[in-house]
Order: sequence, then structure tokens, then C-alpha cells
Amino acid sequence: MASVLTFATEGILTKLTSLAAHEISLAWGFKAELNRLRKTLSTIEGYLADVAQGPQGRSKTSPVEDWVTNLKRLAKDADDVLDEFNYELLRRKVEIRNHMKKKVLNFFSLSNPVAFRLKIAHKIQKINASLKKLKSDASVIGLVSNKIDAVPQRIGGRIQTDSFPEKDGIIFGREEVVSNIVTTLTNSNINQENLAVMAIVGMAGLGKTTLAKSVYNNNSVKKYFEKRIWVCVSDPFNINVILICMLESLDPSKATVLGGILRSKKTPAEWSEVKDSRIWDLPKAEDRIMSVLKLSFDNLESPALKQCFSYCSAFMKDAKMERDNLIQLWMAQGFLHPSPEKNNLEMEDIGNEYFDILFQSSLFQNATVDDDGIVTECKMHDLVHDLAERVSETESMMRDFHNEDVATPIIERIPEGSSGKLRSLFSNAEALTRNMLPGFKALRVLNLYEADIMELPSSIEKLKHLRYLNISETRIERLPNSIGKLYNLQTLRATNCGLKEFPKAVQNLINLRYVYCDEGTKFPAGVLRRLTSLRKLPCSLMGSEIEDLAALNQLKGKLIIRNLEDVRNGDEASKAKLEEKKKVRHFLFEWTQNRSTTNNNEEDVLEGLQPHSELERLEIRYFMGTEFPSWMIKLDNLKQIRLKGCDRCEKVPTLGRLPHLTVVWIQGCCGLQSIPDLNLFTSLRELSIESCDRLESLVSSGPVNVVKLLITGCSGLQSIPDLNLFTSLRKLTIGSCDRLESLVSSGPVYIVKLLNIIGCGGLQSIPDLNLFTSLHKLRIESCDRLESLVSSGPVNVVELLKIIGCSSLQSIPDLSLFTSLSKLSIKNCERLESLVSSGPVNVVGMLNVTGCSNLQSIPDLSLFTSLSELRITFCERLESLVSSGPVNVVEMLYITRCSNLQSIPDLSLFTSLSKLSIKNCERLESLVSSGPVNVVEMLNITSCSNLQSIPDLSLFTFVRVFFIEYCDRLESLVSSGPINVEFLYIRGCNGLESLPDLKLFTSLRYLGIKSCDGIRNVVVTVARNGQKTLNFVGDSRTFDFEFCGRFPNIRL
Repeated sequence: MASVLTFATEGILTKLTSLAAHEISLAWGFKAELNRLRKTLSTIEGYLADVAQGPQGRSKTSPVEDWVTNLKRLAKDADDVLDEFNYELLRRKVEIRNHMKKKVLNFFSLSNPVAFRLKIAHKIQKINASLKKLKSDASVIGLVSNKIDAVPQRIGGRIQTDSFPEKDGIIFGREEVVSNIVTTLTNSNINQENLAVMAIVGMAGLGKTTLAKSVYNNNSVKKYFEKRIWVCVSDPFNINVILICMLESLDPSKATVLGGILRSKKTPAEWSEVKDSRIWDLPKAEDRIMSVLKLSFDNLESPALKQCFSYCSAFMKDAKMERDNLIQLWMAQGFLHPSPEKNNLEMEDIGNEYFDILFQSSLFQNATVDDDGIVTECKMHDLVHDLAERVSETESMMRDFHNEDVATPIIERIPEGSSGKLRSLFSNAEALTRNMLPGFKALRVLNLYEADIMELPSSIEKLKHLRYLNISETRIERLPNSIGKLYNLQTLRATNCGLKEFPKAVQNLINLRYVYCDEGTKFPAGVLRRLTSLRKLPCSLMGSEIEDLAALNQLKGKLIIRNLEDVRNGDEASKAKLEEKKKVRHFLFEWTQNRSTTNNNEEDVLEGLQPHSELERLEIRYFMGTEFPSWMIKLDNLKQIRLKGCDRCEKVPTLGRLPHLTVVWIQGCCGLQSIPDLNLFTSLRELSIESCDRLESLVSSGPVNVVKLLITGCSGLQSIPDLNLFTSLRKLTIGSCDRLESLVSSGPVYIVKLLNIIGCGGLQSIPDLNLFTSLHKLRIESCDRLESLVSSGPVNVVELLKIIGCSSLQSIPDLSLFTSLSKLSIKNCERLESLVSSGPVNVVGMLNVTGCSNLQSIPDLSLFTSLSELRITFCERLESLVSSGPVNVVEMLYITRCSNLQSIPDLSLFTSLSKLSIKNCERLESLVSSGPVNVVEMLNITSCSNLQSIPDLSLFTFVRVFFIEYCDRLESLVSSGPINVEFLYIRGCNGLESLPDLKLFTSLRYLGIKSCDGIRNVVVTVARNGQKTLNFVGDSRTFDFEFCGRFPNIRL
């Protein structure tokens, strides 16, 4: 656990060393002390490296652990001092901005408080003295300073050996050894029988390879041997064997974590190191699981990353952790300080990288993913949470209160010495008194989410180090003006509370990066423009506030500007300086929909909103100009564009020339008449055109690379390109295009996933189904003029063919042409008269024929070789189902409301049917069976008013549940032998007069007879001599006689 002992302190020291070096350039009067602090911290880091490499079994009260604890406490004090210094810098910056006219001022000029300078200098001197003592103590307890950059990077415990024999340079001190080896080699007898071999052995890193190279390159060796060969033999390995050895010892939870570990391992040596770990030998399963998790933690690449993981213990078990919120918490704690080699990255960039590493290491799970495939939320497994608790220090009050938030009485009982060191507080306090907060002077995070409080005390200004404040879901209606003194504040969350308006003082929060508030929460005029560190606006910006954007050049992500009708002209729009918002990747420009008046300058305004050339997404809504801006075709990095409600624009610019454009959405542009040649869109993957009534055609002069094409509500559309041109298309949906008469294809159709044609009332033909080479799903719905589907050969629709509401459809292809169809559904096709098949039907899932009122025949049921489910419903003219052999419908056969159906096949032909249901078939007179009936689960016969007979019940050898309802002409149920039914329910069969002797029901558990007025005799034989007894009332074997006319002869 040595790494667990040191990682938090290492993280603080790394950050401190960098901070100290940075602050030296800003300090006046104590540069020497800061420089001394930086150097001492660098030395102390070397001692920590020695601790991390030390023995694993140190006592929790060992001097080394005490030393690390003291160092950590001191490092935090130093961090607070440097942060206090930075706070004063920020305060002076705000003061100068607010009250001084433009002139150059030094921080510690004569007008600045000398007292503060002396105070800081004294604190740093005191810290340096304490560090000096710690350095002395380190030597006493046996620690040695190992410079961090001097520690070799070891992979798998082996030093890399060079494979090439070229000279490395001059070798000192080994001349005699090299000479002796050369002499031995050159004096050997080349004619001797046994080959002479000289071995050089020793520990890794002693210089064996270097010595061998010196011998190899020696001039005497070159002269003596005609040919020299240098052979490098690497370790033999088999990654598959290594992996199998590890997997054989794992359960699923450990395998998941192991996968996350091995994901980052690139060499066989690293894999072997994991395989040879002692954790697999631990005796207890729970110890092994925790040790595997610990191994994943140990493999995290930096102390800061380990700090980020351990901080997650502040969340309750099974709590959702929102990505951005978590990163903001890490940022507030100072875990995301950029290293020198990553000084071009922002803290958020590092945080996102850390989040992804933890997720890929399987330390995070249960991900919620957005439309772009980005993980936005996750959880931790309970065992992983236990690990986070184990490796974390008491950094947050939640560490000690995992089953409750920290309420006011608990806060008040925290000792003063502890509260002053606390850096995170998660509380549901009922009240925060004026004197409560100043005691938590080191707080970086104050989370009052769902706290039952109505106000923040003005004393919050004392929390100089505070970087994260969450008052969401509270009853706070106003913020004190003193909040403007939280110069370090980075994140302010105030959603779903009573806050109506921010105080003007928030303009002083010059470090504020994120504000979350409700849409109705207002900022005083001119405040937003002062928050120059904002990375994300709290809500959409109104057109009247557009000038506030001018200085907000740190914004990133998505920027929404609404009510653009309030912008007078292009000059006013250009004052937003959107070209300078280099980190914004997504702009949404919106005018108010359905406004009564429009300005004639909307084109000028949109032209003035020109974004930077790196923009990736652009949305324009309810723009009433006639032409789109000229800058649209210059956005070479644009990936997605969405145009909505731009009713006056008649054409779209030549967007196909944009090399990275992959998605185009055009919605509700009623005036749009043309779209550029689709062949020009070389990178386009998704095209969506909706509700563009005046668009008459789509054209293409060559192949189209679109993967997904959606065209709906384009009532004037008459043609689209030849389907053969869509070489990459996976999904095509065409809906409510009433004037579209045909889809054509001059060759194979390469749509491989989905073709939807819905509500195209004028459509009369689609291509030969044989041309669809690998289509998964075909849906044709509400195409009233479509009369037939044709196929000149096998149909390769492999999953689903659904034909719905095509009132003129008269024929579909021979069912034997469907080579591997899973489901065929035909509904409400009133003119369809027959389904035909000239051979076996390979539909393997379900055939559903519903509402085809003129259907008179379907193929012989024996042709359905592997059908799982057959449903025939509301087919009034269907008179019979026939089968010339065994019926292989293996699960369900439902026949409902086929009023003219008179016969179905002999029930003994159904070889393995699970459920048979026949309902509302008024002309069906009998069910017949020439042998045992293999229905194995349920038989339901309902509302067959002319049914007079069913087979001998003893033939139903496997039926468990038998329903017979409202079959008025059924007079008797007979059985010539034992009956295996468990559940028999008979209802509304008024013509039924007798039942078999109930002793024949050998497995009966329930008998229900209701509204059967003709039944007079029920014979019950009671078993004796210890056998099971059927009772009239009692347990689950209950006869439920209700509303039967009379029972004059019941024998028990």
C-alpha cells in the first residue's frame, strides 16, 4: 500500500512545485523564499519516491507514515498560502478594473499594503523551516531522496536491451575485461570438436550488452573471424496463453476490471507482470476481488489521476456521477493542474482525459451516452466504491457520513482544528449561521444541494479558496453581494431554486467558468460581459444582449443566440466578435418563430454573425431572409448543419464543397425549391429533409455516399435519384410525399438496413424486390395506389417485411421466394385476395395477416417449414386452412374473427404447437383429430357459436391449460381415458350438458365452470388411502362453480 500512502501527497507537491515557480515571477519582496520553497519541494518529492518504492507491509503507525502525514499537512498549508497570494492578485485585478483608469500598476507598488507582503513572506519562511526539519527527519528514519526524473521507467521489471551491435561510444574502465575475452576467443582452436562458448551473466543493468558490443567491435575479433553475427534473442511468449491463464481464475466482476487494466498494456512483459501478480494466490475470494481492483488503481498513471478516483468516495454508493460536475469538483480541488509538458491543455481537457481513463479501466460503469457517443453519466460498482473509500483520505465530510448528508448540528460539532483544514463539504444543512462558514476557511467545495435553506450568509466572502458552490434545489431567492468577493470561484450551480436575479457583484467573479441557473434567472445589464473566464453560458443569449459576447472568448462547446430580430443590423451583430470564439464548436442562431413582422435586414444580421472557420456545427432557425450568408461555404471544418423554418430561402448554398460535412438537416423550409446535386456531397453521411412543400426533386449526377436519407412531408416532391446510385445507404425513409409516383432502380439496390415508405398516397411502383441485395427491413404503409409488389427472383429481405394499409394492393411475390425472412406482416390490405407459395416457405419467425377482408386463401400450412408464430385476424372471406402433412408451426397459432372460417387441419398434424387460440369464428362447426394432439401449453376456444364438437380430451396429452368459452352449440366434452389438463375453464357454454368423470383428470388443479345452465351432473370421485384428494373448497385445487343453473347430483 506504499503508493496509497503517497499518491495524495505526491499530487499536492507536484502542483505546488509548479505553482511556486509560477508565482516567483509575480512576487515582490519574497522571491528568494519562493525559490527556496520550490527547490525544497523538488527534494522532498525524491523522498516520497523512496517511500513509494518501500516495503508494502508498513505499520499504520510507522515513522514513515507519520512523516508522510506531516508532509501532506504542511503541503496543504503551503498550497493555502500560495492560493491566498493568488487571491490577493485577483482582488487587486478586480479593484484596478473597477476603480482605476487605465494605467500600469505593479502589484506591490507603494499604494499596496505592505502588511500583506510581510504576512505572506513570514508564512513562506515558516513553511520552509518546517520543510527543512522534515528533510532532516527523513534521513533519520532512513529515507533517501531519489530524484523523480532519475528513476528509470521499468516495464515488466526488465530493462530494454538494444538489438543492434553498432558502437555506443567510448567505453571507460572495461578495457582489461574486453582484452581478456578477446584473447580467449582468438586463442581458441578452430578445429576442436566442441564449439567454444563464453557466457556473460549478471543482473540486469550491469552492462552485459555493452561489454558484448565492445568485444564484437574489437579490431582483433574483426581480423580473426571471417564472419561475425550479432543475434538478439527476445523472450519467447504467447499472449493467448498469458490471457488464458488469467481468465481461468476470474469471475465476471474481476474479468471486467482486468480488461480495463490490460487495455493500457501494450507489451507481453506488461501482461506477464499482471499474470504473475501475487493477488491471484490470495485465499479469500473477497480479498482477491479487492486486490484486483487495487491492481487497477495502482495502474493509474499519475498521482493526480489517483486523487481524482479517490475523491469519488465523496458520492454515495450507487449515486449517478455527472461527468461535467465531477470534472468541476476535481478542478476545484486542484487535481487538474496542467503539467509542463501539457501546459497547452486546459483543466477541463485534463479532466475529460482522466474521466475516460477511469471509465476504460472499468472503475466507472453504467454509462449514459449522448448522441455523440460521449459518456455523460456513470456510477461506481459498490466494490469499486469501497476501494475509493479505502484509498481516500478525509478530504470531504462525506467520507465520514456515507449514510446521511451533513446536517447543521453535525457541522456545528466539527472541531475548529478540523474545520479549518476541510476542503470539501457536502451538506443538507437546515440553516447556515453567519458565524458557521468562516470556520471552514480552507473550503474549495461547498455543496448545499437540496439543503433546506433560504439564504446564504454574507460571511461566505470569507471562503477565499472556494471554487465550487452548489445551491441547487434549495429555497434561496437571493445571493448576498458579498459573493462577489469569491474571486477564485470557478463553478456556481443554482438550478431549481427561487433565485430570480444575480446580484451585480457577480461581475467581480473573474475566475468563474461555469454558471448553471434556470432559464428565467436574470443577470443585471452589463454583467455577463465582465465574466471573461466563462466557458459556457448559463442559458441562451438574447439578441438584445449580443454585445455582451464581445469579450467572452473562452466560451466553448455550444452557443445559442435567440431573438435575433432584436439585432438592428450587421454592424451590431459583428460586435459579438464570433470569429474570435475559437473554442465554440456549435452555434445556434434563432429568430422568433411566427413573428408578426420581419426586418428586411435579417440577411445583413446573419452575415454579421460570421463564426470562425473551425466551426463544426451550425443551426439556423426561423431566418426570414431570401439568401443564406456567403460565409457558409467557407466553413471548411463544418461537420453538421441544420436549417429550420427558413421559409423564404429558395435554395441551399453549394454545401457539398465542404470537405468534412457529414450531416445536413433541412426542416420546415417551405420556400425551398432546390438542393444541390447530391453527388457533390462527397463526405455526407446523413441527409434529412422534412416539410419542404415546394421541393420537387432531388438529383444526382453520380454515386451518392449518404448512409442515412430521410425525406418526409415534402408534398411537392415528384422524384428522387435512381436507388442504384446510393452505394452506401443503410437507411432510407420516405414519408408523406403524396406526389411521388415511383421509386426506380437501374440495378442492384445496396440499402442494407432499412427502407421505410409511409404515407405516399400517389406511389404506384417500387423496384423489383429481387434487386434489394441485403435489405434487413422493408416497411410499406398507407400507399393507397400501390397495386402490387413484384420479384423476378429470390427476395433477400432478411428480417422484416411489413405491408400496412395499402388499400389497392392485390398481390405480393410467391412466399417461397423469401429465402430467409424472419417476420412477414400484412395488415389492412382490403383488396389482397390470396397468398401463394410454389414451394416451402422459409419465414422463420412470424406471419401476421390482419384486416385483409378479401383474403380467401393462404398456402398449405405444411409448407411453412420453421414458422414460429402464425396470426390470422379479421379475414372475413377466409373459409379454410389446409395442410397436406405435418404442420411445423412451433409456438403459436392464433385465428381470430375469421367469420367464414369453416375448417382447420386435423389437430394431430400440429407436431409441437405451444398455444392454439381460435376466437370468434362463427361458422367453425368442429375440431377434429385422428390422433394425439401435441399442443403443449394452452388451448383456447372462444366465441365459436356453431362449434358442436371437439376431439376426445384424452388425446390432449400435453395441454396444461384449456379454455372453452361461449360456444353455445357445444353439447358435451368426452374422454375415453385419462386427461392431463391442469387448468380447465368452461364459461358461457349453455348447450353443454355433461363433463367427463372428474376422476379422469389425473393432474387437475383448477376447474372453473361459469354460466353453463345445461350442466346437471358433476361426478367427483374422492381418492382414499393417503392419495391426493380433490376438495370442493380449500387450497389451489378448488372447483369454482358460479352461476350454474342447478347441481341436483353432486357426489363427493
